[in-house]
Amino acid sequence: ILWQFEKLDFGETNVLTTFYNADVAVVDLSVQLQQSALFYHLGVRESFGMKENWLLYNDMDAETTLRLKLSCGNYSFISYRLAECGSCLLTHPAADRLDKDTPDSQPLTYKLKKLLQDVEVQAKVHIKEKFLSDLRKARDTLSGEELVTALHNIRRRLDDPHVLCGEAVLSMLISFRDVQDY
Repeated sequence: ILWQFEKLDFGETNVLTTFYNADVAVVDLSVQLQQSALFYHLGVRESFGMKENWLLYNDMDAETTLRLKLSCGNYSFISYRLAECGSCLLTHPAADRLDKDTPDSQPLTYKLKKLLQDVEVQAKVHIKEKFLSDLRKARDTLSGEELVTALHNIRRRLDDPHVLCGEAVLSMLISFRDVQDY
């Protein structure tokens, strides 16, 4: 979802809720006047445990970009420039500053697609691990009818293809065997 800065800065409830709970926040810091407010909102996201925060910056001056990049150590910082053809290309401010040959610039969209694919893989692993953790917790803390009810509720989550794997199915079957509920 794309939000205008003014709506986020004003504090519209649905905008804040969406921003703070998004799996990934991609924030463009190119407008200097917006940076302090954006860093505040990114800090709130971090306090909620939302770690996927990507910062974009239109690299108009390599030295300024490098300073900003160094001050954003905990974030994924992606600098770009608008090419004459109208597409956004990645830049490398440290290499530009040292007058080194920069590698061929790739489109910003390629970088963002790769980062999103990495997040998707991490999310799938997290979903499976959460399922197995919840199953272990139910087996360890519940018994009798409470456990049977919890297992039936947990079983519904097996419909998610991200959860469905050999380990999850085997753990569910063992759990049902232990409570004699086939």
